[in-house]
Amino acid sequence: MEASAQRARVASVAGISTIVDARSIIELTNIKRRQLGLNSLVEDDTLSEVAQLKAEQYAQENYFDHPESDGTMYTERLKDAGYDYSYAGENLIVEAVSRATPSRLMSAWVSSEGHYANIIQKHYEEIGVGVAVGLRWGEPAVWVVQLFGSQRI
Repeated sequence: MEASAQRARVASVAGISTIVDARSIIELTNIKRRQLGLNSLVEDDTLSEVAQLKAEQYAQENYFDHPESDGTMYTERLKDAGYDYSYAGENLIVEAVSRATPSRLMSAWVSSEGHYANIIQKHYEEIGVGVAVGLRWGEPAVWVVQLFGSQRI
């Protein structure tokens, strides 16, 4: 899926929808980076596709952890997709749809040392974001996956 089509796509399933979208998450990430004098990240189609597939898988499985349910790490998914990285990172979040806004999710990441470190990592050049909805503990929820990277030259 092209990045522009993914950004325009609204995450919805079984009547559940969210105002959270990839474009807003990328914009807020770049605003934070520019505030610190860092480069803006460029959306990469491969990172976006891998992030979207992971978000959808997690929403479908009602799962949440960095290793996937089969133990696979995001770095393996990136390699499988042909993304040859020198630097890579991942942020995950799941939030109730009723409370999830792009700003609220970014605030949560910024308040977490490890997630914030990914957002402001100076070596990253590219970003991909996936957004999916499903049920978490019986309540509508949104899963968001941020993937960061710099490709080998």
